[in-house]
Amino acid sequence: MKLIQGELEIQVNTISNWPLIEDLFMKWGYDSADLDAAKSSEVKLQVSDINHISCELSAWGIPWKRTKWNY
Repeated sequence: MKLIQGELEIQVNTISNWPLIEDLFMKWGYDSADLDAAKSSEVKLQVSDINHISCELSAWGIPWKRTKWNY
């Protein structure tokens, strides 16, 4: 699952804990159909605050990595 905000991009490294990932994104107002598309293909999900999301993913123990980062 890839998440983008402008030039920034992160990739969630696992979907083994998909129910937790889905709950977090639903809490943030993302549509479940968009999440399913991002889960099952190379569709990149546009997010509004990639820094907040990456911090939350880390806090919940969901592994992710930066794939494009603009320092």
